[in-house]
Amino acid sequence: MSPIRRLLATVSCSLAAVVATAALAPAAHAETDIDAITDPALRACVEATSADMHGAPITYLTCYSVGSLEGIDSLTSLASLDLMYPTTQDLSPLQGLPELTRFRITEDDQQVSVAPLSTIETLREVIIQGMPDLQRALEELDDSTQLTLLHLSWGRLTDLTPLAAYSNLQSLTLTQAQITDVTPLASLTQLDSLTLTNNAITDLSPLPENDTFVFAWYQGIVLPDGYVGSAPLADLPEIRDRSGAVITPAIDTAATTAEIGASTNTWATPGESAISWTGTDPLHPGGESGFPIFSGTFWRTILEAPVVIPTDPPAPTDPPAPTEPSAPTEPDAPSEPDAPSEPDAPSAPTEPAAGASNARPDALAQTGAESGVAATAAALLLLAGTALIAVRRSGFGSSRRPSAHERR
Repeated sequence: MSPIRRLLATVSCSLAAVVATAALAPAAHAETDIDAITDPALRACVEATSADMHGAPITYLTCYSVGSLEGIDSLTSLASLDLMYPTTQDLSPLQGLPELTRFRITEDDQQVSVAPLSTIETLREVIIQGMPDLQRALEELDDSTQLTLLHLSWGRLTDLTPLAAYSNLQSLTLTQAQITDVTPLASLTQLDSLTLTNNAITDLSPLPENDTFVFAWYQGIVLPDGYVGSAPLADLPEIRDRSGAVITPAIDTAATTAEIGASTNTWATPGESAISWTGTDPLHPGGESGFPIFSGTFWRTILEAPVVIPTDPPAPTDPPAPTEPSAPTEPDAPSEPDAPSEPDAPSAPTEPAAGASNARPDALAQTGAESGVAATAAALLLLAGTALIAVRRSGFGSSRRPSAHERR
């Protein structure tokens, strides 16, 4: 090939490359549809990341103080998203990201519902930090058993039972979550690493005895106040490592201000006490070399023993002398009940005079006069009859001879 033809071929290839680049650039910009993103903080984050990617599709984002995720579904190549201290309460736009495999949200004591994450089947790693109610967040994940990494920290997580169903987990981190019982983690035999730092755990023996790397530093347990004169190790909970071996704690003199009596081995002065432990894990591959993986401290305030001033009990008083009971009296004989009296026979009602209510006043006066005459006549007849009888008894006017009975 002549030099001229070689030069022409080189120029042609260069022009073709420029044309191809120009053709691809609009496609890359179209994939990042910034106009669909309405939140200023999210839009600025996308623009800055796009500049770093030199026009290539955006596959990751780390954004601060995002107030809305509207339009983020235009980033169809986004695989990893970190939201730092967002103010949005709605994570549902993330369901439109077909390539999202990793999600992290860091809050500052604000609770956000993570329920939309439970429907994103491509998710494999979830990190939730700073939510006060981590228990609620775990329950909202609704057994996202496809997860291989789960990180929950800086909140309250007291019941690990839902985690027993996460059979695909390879890495589990539960830190600063007020955890006391790790028994529900016994079924997670596929874990490569388990981090349990900054909790209140004293017993690792429920964990499976396998080659999982377990890190459980800086456990902190606050005990009830103690008193001068009590023994430092008398009532401490028992500490066990993953093999079940008991670990004996010791007084941390650098963090203890209360003093112990030399002869009595009890607290001699008030102050703060710190009793710490450090243990290795024989089941851990590095455990035999003394690598500490389980440590913690019991914190307690030692107070002056309360002074109790005994008081003399009151003198007992003699009970009153018992009185003799009075002799029982015989009950009165029951009296016979009175015979019931016969009720009076009811009197016959008197019939009213016929027509009395309809008589005229003059008729009533006449009837009264007639009644008076009749009464007078009856009285005269009675007197006459009486006189006649008397005459007959005396024999006056009679020729009849009195009987012997009459003569008497």
